[in-house]
Amino acid sequence: MLPKNRLNVQATHMTILILFTCLILMPLWARHQETAAKSQLHGRYSAQQITQLTETACLNLITEPTRLFFTAAPFAIIARDGTEVWIWEVEFRDASGNFIGIFHWNADTGALEEVSQQLPTPPLSEHIPSQQAVNAALYWLETLQMSPEKTWQLESAPQYCNGCWRCQFLFSKAKIRVVVRATDGQLLFAHRTE
Repeated sequence: MLPKNRLNVQATHMTILILFTCLILMPLWARHQETAAKSQLHGRYSAQQITQLTETACLNLITEPTRLFFTAAPFAIIARDGTEVWIWEVEFRDASGNFIGIFHWNADTGALEEVSQQLPTPPLSEHIPSQQAVNAALYWLETLQMSPEKTWQLESAPQYCNGCWRCQFLFSKAKIRVVVRATDGQLLFAHRTE
């Protein structure tokens, strides 16, 4: 039989060993859970796959190189026809944690449904003409591959409002609304509806 002091020392050491083991294993378990969540599919895409698509799109969208951080979240919406549509929403922020923009991807097709970004307000200057705004909007649609079709028509003349040009395009299978900054044609918003 062990003396009482020795039992207390062993119990203390066992407690410390158990706590130490838990402290080591908890971050490993959390990392495992995070990796499993990133690889879980929502529709046909995982968070990791959709984040990679967003990173690639941001290379074309962001004019000044900066380190970006992405957060992907799955959700579902009800379409006008009553069907459920699965969406990936990817938010992107700068190194300081400031919100820059957001992407919505169709989780089944991988098509970009919506993109928006916050841009700093430029100094007051002349705005680009409406035809240049249309060309800028079409550039963004092509660059971000929001419509695979090359045939389009303007639904109406571009509208200037609050430092932005708003253009609405009709394609055979979609309608896409694009908003560009009036001073330089930088993309502020694009939304696709079928």
